[in-house]
Amino acid sequence: FFAQVIGYIYKPRAIEGGGEIKDEDSHKLLEQNTSLGVLLLNSWRIIPGTDVNGGIDYEKLKSWVVTARNLCKESNIKKMGDLHIGQILALATMEEGEVWPPEAVCKIIDETRSIELDNGFIEGIRNKGGYYKKGMLDGGEQERNLAEKYRGYAVEWAISYPRVAGLLMKIADRCENIAKEEDISAEKMRLEY
Repeated sequence: FFAQVIGYIYKPRAIEGGGEIKDEDSHKLLEQNTSLGVLLLNSWRIIPGTDVNGGIDYEKLKSWVVTARNLCKESNIKKMGDLHIGQILALATMEEGEVWPPEAVCKIIDETRSIELDNGFIEGIRNKGGYYKKGMLDGGEQERNLAEKYRGYAVEWAISYPRVAGLLMKIADRCENIAKEEDISAEKMRLEY
């Protein structure tokens, strides 16, 4: 189903022969499928293989990832499938007392070795940042705290899952860059008042 949804979004002309859609009703149906597919993917909150307690069964997750990637490859949408799989993996929750992301997710990322999946994972983390309250003069303290958190995760996974550690360091670097921009913005505001 995941591969089918990705196909609706990225191959709206996925008709036999790939020709133009001449029927207006068919065109509207494809547009509707695309919109609904985007809504469905944006509403996704649970990683495949997650049990009732929030733990992730690696074998179930791996089976889902392998099947989804193969179906996307057959439909010539592998890169976009990998991008969205990465975004889904970023939804992993942190189990109490554990380092993030969970080991099952780390294994998938390191074994898959897909640039698109990696980029999707980074994008997914950025997208799940959510909203937070911040004063105009606060600077980048919150972003520096996030950078520190992701660097800590990277250190924890550096030996076992170097690819994941590298991605976490990229995220930490982005947070640090945003923190610097926020510091500059706050300083400009202070000078104006």
